[in-house]
Amino acid sequence: MINGQDSNPEPFYMGKVKYKKHLCDDSLSRLSLITTKKPFYDFEKELRLFILNDSPPEKSLDQTVNFIQGKSVKIDVNELIQEVYISPFASQGYIDEVKQLLKKYGYSKALIKESEILDM
Repeated sequence: MINGQDSNPEPFYMGKVKYKKHLCDDSLSRLSLITTKKPFYDFEKELRLFILNDSPPEKSLDQTVNFIQGKSVKIDVNELIQEVYISPFASQGYIDEVKQLLKKYGYSKALIKESEILDM
């Protein structure tokens, strides 16, 4: 558990993603749902940061549960992002734009890589 530098801090957790074809009924939990992806994505070697909030999501005007609404948390992205993967279908213009945005916002430590998804 890690506490951020947010004005209204909540504990957030870090979990290494496991890459599995499917989850067994006996291993279903909120943590396993958050930290499991299909083996197709195992090249990502992903680490996830997340907040486990036990309060129910707010309801929107039409009274349906709003699962899309997130929570903003202050973090230092330079400490979290090591690599940015770009689709192998991206144009050179798009790649240049991503590089410019990273530079503009000071994400100098991030390495830009082309996704290896086609190599699998």
